[in-house]
Amino acid sequence: MAQYTLPQQKAQLMEDLIAQIVDSLKSDPKVVGVLLTGSRARGDASPFADIDFWVLLSGVTERGFRSYEQDGHLVEIHFRNLVQARDKMRRHPMELYSHLDGRILHDPEGKLAALRLEAQQLFEAYEVPEAERKALAHWLETARRKLQSALQEQARLKMGYFSSIQSQKILEGLWAANNKPVPPAGAVFTHLTRLETPLPHFELIEGLFAGDPLKRCKTALTLIDWILPRIN
Repeated sequence: MAQYTLPQQKAQLMEDLIAQIVDSLKSDPKVVGVLLTGSRARGDASPFADIDFWVLLSGVTERGFRSYEQDGHLVEIHFRNLVQARDKMRRHPMELYSHLDGRILHDPEGKLAALRLEAQQLFEAYEVPEAERKALAHWLETARRKLQSALQEQARLKMGYFSSIQSQKILEGLWAANNKPVPPAGAVFTHLTRLETPLPHFELIEGLFAGDPLKRCKTALTLIDWILPRIN
């Protein structure tokens, strides 16, 4: 899937803006780490994408989420202390991607680097919980029956509708079949290319999201039929 690339001048303006925000955050003595996350960190941001930060605080300091606009861009900042950061990684595996994809922009004590290493170890050792596998398998089996029924009837509206509403669960199934946590929605296309799948990645994306109802239905069934034996 093609990624949007900012023109060089606009890219430099964005880097300058990010640097200004980081400088402001660094001036706070409680801030011991600044991590740029999301599409700006991955390099696949659209021109209007948010600027997302994950900020590490010293000691037991706690702060609420901040969101504001600067130079026409939405800036969102999540704050964590070290205990909260480690707890979040273990309770919510999706959080691992913030560390794996993020750009460390301020880390004088090496704490963010240590968290990234910890996140990598947790990611490599990750196993989908058994209860989650069973629930997902049940959901996808039900979805398969609905899609097969719509296909047999050649009911285009039903084919398109069921393909749409089941697409998120199918994506969850792909990650479960690869025994990896599901990434945030904005990172799905980037990380999809790293999975084993029954179809070439571009064909999978086009078939599931951009095809006509018949193609979407057949793609969904192909994926479900591949996923189920791997998660049951």
